[in-house]
Amino acid sequence: MSQRAKGVVIPGGVVVTRRHVRRRGGFVGIAVALGLFCFGWLVKTTINGTLSNVVWFGSTMVAFPVMPILGIPATGSAGRIFLAVVISLAVWWLLGQISSAKVSSRPVVGWREWFREFVFFAASIIAGTIGSLVLAAYFLGLL
Repeated sequence: MSQRAKGVVIPGGVVVTRRHVRRRGGFVGIAVALGLFCFGWLVKTTINGTLSNVVWFGSTMVAFPVMPILGIPATGSAGRIFLAVVISLAVWWLLGQISSAKVSSRPVVGWREWFREFVFFAASIIAGTIGSLVLAAYFLGLL
């Protein structure tokens, strides 16, 4: 094999896929958060009732987990909401990048492997956010 043939990058090959996962992992993490938010909004707009409002509120808090930390449900100015959204999206981006870094050290990398790593981080955020909402509801006497 000549020197020139060694540098050839095959479209859709292992090297290209690893590069895509490494570069786009954070943005896919943001897309997951925005997808959760859009899912809640879609449920709220298509189904009327208390359950749809709960699903919308829960998915919004999971998509933007910094909101409860800044006290958004109780007090929410436009500046606070904007700050919470920006910081939350940065957290999702960071988790996507961490997942990409962990996965890209393996010999064969793909989006399936990235998703397996990302699910662990996403489940932690979801469990923490839902747990904090349940505790808040309990202490407010709603449960």
